[in-house]
Amino acid sequence: MTTGVTISPIYNNLTSGNQPASLLDGSFAQLAGLINSISQYTPVFVDSGAVNSIVVSIPGPLTYTYSDGVTIAVKIAVTNTGPTVANIAGQGSVSVVNQDGTALVAGQLAANKFALLVYSTTLGKLVLYTDARFPGSVTIADSQLSANVPLLNASNVFALSTNAAFRQQFNNVNTGTGAQSDIRFLNNADALYVGITGTGFSGTVFTGGPSTEHAYVGNTGSVPLSIASGGTERIRIAGDGSAINLKATAVQSNGTEVAKALSGSATFDFSSISANSLATTTMTVTGASVGDPVAFGTTLGAVNGLIPYAQVSSADTVSYGWYNVTAGAIDPASATYKVRVFK
Repeated sequence: MTTGVTISPIYNNLTSGNQPASLLDGSFAQLAGLINSISQYTPVFVDSGAVNSIVVSIPGPLTYTYSDGVTIAVKIAVTNTGPTVANIAGQGSVSVVNQDGTALVAGQLAANKFALLVYSTTLGKLVLYTDARFPGSVTIADSQLSANVPLLNASNVFALSTNAAFRQQFNNVNTGTGAQSDIRFLNNADALYVGITGTGFSGTVFTGGPSTEHAYVGNTGSVPLSIASGGTERIRIAGDGSAINLKATAVQSNGTEVAKALSGSATFDFSSISANSLATTTMTVTGASVGDPVAFGTTLGAVNGLIPYAQVSSADTVSYGWYNVTAGAIDPASATYKVRVFK
């Protein structure tokens, strides 16, 4: 009830002597009206508090106590910005928490929206059973339904909207040579897609143009796509597709570890190399270990009389250079040298 029930007095002003029983009819009719009024059983009250502090007054003769399971609905005055307390009917301030006992976060209580609060003697707190961040409502008009794809709008899209920053869309769009069916998670211009397709998603065509449907995970926009496990990022694909970064310690194929390659590059100008002599310098290749195989390349290409040389000389260090096998000195030009170390 939102207001107390009162019955008008019958006998206060009656004269002495016998009185007709029909005098009770009016009071019983009034009582029946109060009992049958649904509004009397809807405990909705208005919050008069401030941010993160709910205050509710209960008009007499109604009473309220913090008892297990007692439920009250409150029209919130100010959107909360964090943990919140409530004082109902002057019973004292108690915390308002989620069903798992955790404190509220910003936006769970919204101004002019209703919050359902249930007192828990186990927690000694009011438990929130609504969340203004997730209204979870869907409205589909008859005009939006497709004749051949039920529950989809004219664009063959069924959308569930939670708030302005996050939407989840279910598609079944027949485009190109294959059907597209996916789930999209959108935030501004970026989107993550998970689904099945024949040609691509959101205007993107797969390399090679597959002729049969296949499952995919992809995104749009310029953000990288990452795959994580155990709370740690393991794979990252650059937003422009220029690089794939494998952050795992090992990559396997059918249980066999695939060789991992480390790369290094440097520009160097060797001075004149004496006859039958080896000239070397070093570059840093993080992760390289003594004994790892090394591949060597240079922008000079092949040089008559010079044999390329490269090896891991110490941890994280590759020695490289030239061995002059001729009887005279050779002075190679400045060049870029690249090495690849295989683990």
